[in-house]
Amino acid sequence: MTSSSRCFPAEHERGRAGRVAFTLGFDDDDRMTLASPSELLNFYRHCDIAARLLTEVPANVVTHSHTLAAVQKATLCWTGRKGIVQASERALEERLGVRTWSKGFVREHVIPVSIVHRKVIDALSARTGDDLKGGWQAINDDMAAHGVLASVIKGHQMHHRTIEVARAVRDWTELAWVTKHDHDALRLARLVKSMPADWDLRDRHARYRTCGIALVPVPAHLRS
Repeated sequence: MTSSSRCFPAEHERGRAGRVAFTLGFDDDDRMTLASPSELLNFYRHCDIAARLLTEVPANVVTHSHTLAAVQKATLCWTGRKGIVQASERALEERLGVRTWSKGFVREHVIPVSIVHRKVIDALSARTGDDLKGGWQAINDDMAAHGVLASVIKGHQMHHRTIEVARAVRDWTELAWVTKHDHDALRLARLVKSMPADWDLRDRHARYRTCGIALVPVPAHLRS
């Protein structure tokens, strides 16, 4: 059985603040999300919409726009309101003097959404999905394991290829806080929506390195 067709019950652990950090439950991957149950539900819903549009609707400009939006929203839900765990050095320094991240900072996708969207399309194009008919059930089981009400789960059966979209979004999603100055530097380098031309797919911080921006961890008490 290939890694892309396996699903296991999600593991979870309770953090200091009582929130549950949980994995998607795919394979032995240890990528975590700090999303709440409602954020996880909406993550899957957005992935479901993207899966349906990309596999059942002819590709065109409108389809591209809607699937890009669904993927973008899925990345935010996967990260969760308190799940941005890194920031530029300048942003973290400025954050110490204010109460929240809501003003004066830019929420950045470390890997631009356009690239995450392309990775989703590539994942769906790489196989037919015929061996993933039970994918929606595995997703439902994962949601139930993390507090999503059974009545809510029952009301919406996920597309069987949603699991592939979810995995691609999960694997390529990483967010960070930066200052407007940092964002301007990325814009001037034409790297707001793209990676450097020589990107090797491994260095996720390549855009920032190109602009001399260093990302550092955000202490837990400063994440909200």
